[in-house]
Amino acid sequence: MTVFPRTKNKFDLSNAPRSGVTFVEVLTSIMLMTAVITTTTSLGFRVHHLWRDTAYQRVASNELANHLDHLTRLTRKDAEAALQTLEVSPLAKQTLHETELEKTLVEDELGVRIRLRLSWHQRNHRTGIELSGWLVDPQTETDPTKPPQADPAVTGDKQP
Repeated sequence: MTVFPRTKNKFDLSNAPRSGVTFVEVLTSIMLMTAVITTTTSLGFRVHHLWRDTAYQRVASNELANHLDHLTRLTRKDAEAALQTLEVSPLAKQTLHETELEKTLVEDELGVRIRLRLSWHQRNHRTGIELSGWLVDPQTETDPTKPPQADPAVTGDKQP
């Protein structure tokens, strides 16, 4: 078998000295890593703030929902008295900064409504959440947890 000597190709740069190319590659990689680290860090802080704001909204929503659940089962007279003494819970006071609870009793065409608004100080501004609930009319519904009973005269069922 005959082995031919390898001829030097003028376009073959495998053994050529690489002056300056390594510096450009290192500089490019440093710039890319700086951009990635800066973007990742700022996004991390934004996600952290978003999760914290979501937790604050969840605490405020649960606070108002718990109050409305109790208040909407009362009569109008009892609800007016309960609104006067209603306060923010210790957990909400501890979690949310500078909380304020606004409570109003509104009568409109749909009935007597309780409006609760909880606001708190959050990163240089005030933010809040508002929930409304209607009082149960004792003349039309005795227990809001039970489904309404069918009228035997309408359904044709015989009464015992």
